[in-house]
Amino acid sequence: MDDSTSPSEDDRLDRLEARVERLERAVAALYDAGIPDPSSPADAPPKTASPPPSPPRADGAEATARSSAERVLSTLGLRSEDWLSYVGIGLLLFGLAFLFKYSIDQGWLGPAVRVGVGATTGTALLVAGLRVYAERRRLRQILLGGSSAVFYGTVFAAYQLYGLLGYPGAFGAMLTITVCSIAGALLEDEAVLAVVGTAGGLGTPFLLYAEVGSVAGLAGYTWLVLAGACAVYLSRGWRSLLAVAAGGGWLVLLVPCLEAGIGGTRPDGAWGLQAGLVGAWILLAGTPVLWSVLRARTPERWRRPPVSGWVERLLAARPVDGVVTASPLLALLGSRLLWGGPDATWAALAGLGAVGYAAAYEALRHRPLPRLASAHGLVAALLTTYGLSEALGGATLLLMWAVEATLLLALAVRWTDAPLRWAGRA
Repeated sequence: MDDSTSPSEDDRLDRLEARVERLERAVAALYDAGIPDPSSPADAPPKTASPPPSPPRADGAEATARSSAERVLSTLGLRSEDWLSYVGIGLLLFGLAFLFKYSIDQGWLGPAVRVGVGATTGTALLVAGLRVYAERRRLRQILLGGSSAVFYGTVFAAYQLYGLLGYPGAFGAMLTITVCSIAGALLEDEAVLAVVGTAGGLGTPFLLYAEVGSVAGLAGYTWLVLAGACAVYLSRGWRSLLAVAAGGGWLVLLVPCLEAGIGGTRPDGAWGLQAGLVGAWILLAGTPVLWSVLRARTPERWRRPPVSGWVERLLAARPVDGVVTASPLLALLGSRLLWGGPDATWAALAGLGAVGYAAAYEALRHRPLPRLASAHGLVAALLTTYGLSEALGGATLLLMWAVEATLLLALAVRWTDAPLRWAGRA
């Protein structure tokens, strides 16, 4: 059960897949050595093995570098043909960009034609991605994701560089690209499209930066994008999408909070921004828990999708515990920067949060969802530490930290909880 047992179901599946792969290699080696295939007819002559050519010997440094490169490629799921595809597409785009720049320098292309070329390139990538066969899944992901990125760049150039679009038209175009990318991800079952669409949707306020609107509108828009991403995560279980949504969402929301904390001036619509912080915390910290609870009840319905492509391997290999742990802490940090105020107020809020997360830790530990329970227990410990830091000082603070560390270590030993043990040592 994902995020719920120790070791988790994902870990057991990874070990089983590795074991099956080793057995397949061993069986293939036995067949090559002349042992007949059990599924072949009894009178079939056994295979004769030809001695493999002895590879050239390499020194220790070269062998170590080669094995390290092979491990990296194996972890990312990349093959030689994938690298050739990536290099070929990169060279093609580089050549097109060079030709495009040369045409602009010579005055051959006006702004409208440049935007038209960008839109045509995005359309060509989209059509090519849709026509690629299913067995070329990685190439398909590159083409479809690249088409969305080209469309975002085209709208950005039309608005910011050439002034061919007004703010409402540019914003509507980028919102349309985001919705179409996520819808295409669901139809084509391609996580990379959802990742690109969510990243582009969250980056739209920065790409189309203008002195219009307020931080309340920014927070509301960001919450809607995060809600859509979390809904897709509940439907498909793409952890890479959750990681990108969490990273981009908190970046968008914390920038105005940081400006308020540094400048000392509270922006207009501060309560709207505060509502966005709370909403993002509930979405990003609660959605993984809800998904795990639903999967614990009906595992056949809520299955973890297979990981394909180096982007998915890079992002989906990370557990959701970090999103669950970081979200309440970042929400508290943004609120503290936005409002300031007496330390005792924030100490009380941190104490209330610690009590709530301790209760969630106990509830999840008995479901059992130990990995998510550990994430909530770690948040409770961090909030307790922060609250003590705000409320106390001097020798009293050091004494309370020592008591907290002792309790954390005792609970970690009793419940065999590694994150609590790390928190206690820290």
